[in-house]
Parts: sequence; C-alpha cells; structure tokens
Amino acid sequence: MSIQLKKRQHYVWQHYLKAWQKEDSIQCLNKTTIFPTSSKNIAVEKNIYVPNDVTVEEIKFLSELFLPNSENTDFSTRKSLNDNWNTIFNFLVAAEKTIKKNSEVPKEIQNRLRNIYEDIQSNIEHLGQSSLNKLKNSHDKLNDQDIVDFVNFITYQFLRTKKSRELISSTNNNYNQYNLEKLWPLLIHYMATQLSFGIIQNWGNYCLVSFINNTERSLITGDQPIVLTSSPSIKNESPDDFILYYPISPKKAINLTTNKFQSKIIELTSSDISMYNQLIFCNKLHQVYSNDSYELELVRENT
Repeated sequence: MSIQLKKRQHYVWQHYLKAWQKEDSIQCLNKTTIFPTSSKNIAVEKNIYVPNDVTVEEIKFLSELFLPNSENTDFSTRKSLNDNWNTIFNFLVAAEKTIKKNSEVPKEIQNRLRNIYEDIQSNIEHLGQSSLNKLKNSHDKLNDQDIVDFVNFITYQFLRTKKSRELISSTNNNYNQYNLEKLWPLLIHYMATQLSFGIIQNWGNYCLVSFINNTERSLITGDQPIVLTSSPSIKNESPDDFILYYPISPKKAINLTTNKFQSKIIELTSSDISMYNQLIFCNKLHQVYSNDSYELELVRENT
C-alpha cells in the first residue's frame, strides 16, 4: 500500500470537535455568518506542522530558548528532554537534505518522512484521549499517568493552533536574527515540553477544576479552544497565577489552575455559560463552534 502525504492537518483535534457535532453537523460562526459544516472542514490547514529549510543551527537555538539557568536544579532533565527533540529534528533535516540531492529517493519514503510531523501530533492526541474520556465522565478519576498525558496534551493543544502561530510570530518575528514564524512548527515542541514539565514537576501547586453544565444551554468552543486567562511560566517552576480554560463538550469544561482555594467541581449557571462562551469568542482567531446555532447567535449579538 502506498504512503500518501498528509497535507491537511487539523490544528484543533478533529476527534475533540466531534463532541459538538449533532447528526454529523457542527454549527460554525465565521465573522458574522453562522452555517452548518463538518469537523473535517474546520480548524485545518495544509502542511501547518511541516517546517521548511530548517538548519542545525536553528534547532540548537530552539533547544536553548526555553531552558532555565544552568544552575537550576532541573536544568539537566529539561536539557535532556530537549535533546530528544534535537535528535529527531536533526535526523529529519539531514534526511530532507539527502532527498533534495537525490531525485531517485522513492516518493513513499519522502512522504513517510514528511508525515512524521503530523504523526507526532497524532501520538500526542492519542495519549490525551484516555484522560479526556475520563474527564467527560464525572465518575472516573485521573491516575498519575493520566495527569501526565493530559498536561502534555493540553499544553500542545494550547500552542499548536494557527492563532498561537500568529501571536508568536507577531510578538517577535526575528528573535536574535532567527525567524520565529519559520521555526514555529518545531518551536511548539520545545515550548510545550518545557511548559508541561514545569507543571508536572510542581503538580502540587495545581489542580483540575470541572465545570458542569446542567442547564439547557451549551458551552461553545473555537479555533483557539484553550484560553489562557493569566500568564504561564516556562522557565520558572511556580507561576503565581495560571489558568487554562478548556471546554471539552457542550456540557463540561476544565480549568487547569493554581487557585487551590477553588472547588474541584463547579456547577455552571446560565450567566457563567454566557461569560465563558464570550471568553472563547473573544479569543478566537476566526471561528467559534457549537452544537446549537442559538449560542453562536448570542455571542454574535454581544460583539
């Protein structure tokens, strides 16, 4: 069987979006227009995770960008995690150079190499699936491995979106003469690895809060499905205030937070749902999604 190139790449997990599908259709608000579509056709872009003409020097720059001071007690572990990515990406860069020099390399091998970037994202999604399913079921508790997998997943999903790429690129497109927009497909791996390591290493400072929606209304999601409501810390181990809001279905959402005084389960009111739906809408790049066009009409009217 021939290996096909995976050109269409979702920057919001398609399986996740299916929670908002009703009869194989999901409601989408794009600018001012509301229309039904499929999860297959939203939050997707060609080759969004495939870098172009990356050098060994640029990989070295990325591997050092988010490391703490060498005197930090976690420095060697953090560096080792980045070295794992260095090994993968240096191999892929060398392979790409070989392919360019040798036109006789079979197309299937070329496609297999290019697909590795998408396969990495698929593997991370697979790791997060079990913990997401448990979080949707209030009776299931996360074990230690579930927490590690979920934290890895949520930090990747937060950083892998098209909006994240635009924000990182516009903040400082040329950092020490390195083009962050060009390097973004690789940068997210180093950044997510260091951010998730800091959270997991200091898990005692964090908690997961479940938001339960027992009303007749629906929580919405968007092309930036995870919203940061306060600043994260990548190099520092204990951020003072850190909240990631993540709706996981029309009836449930998760807060990853450092607020230890918050209840672990909170039942949402209609007013709460309006607030959180507006939060998703205000943090979108282009689109928000729902199983109910009524919710999209509400956020559109409030703009």
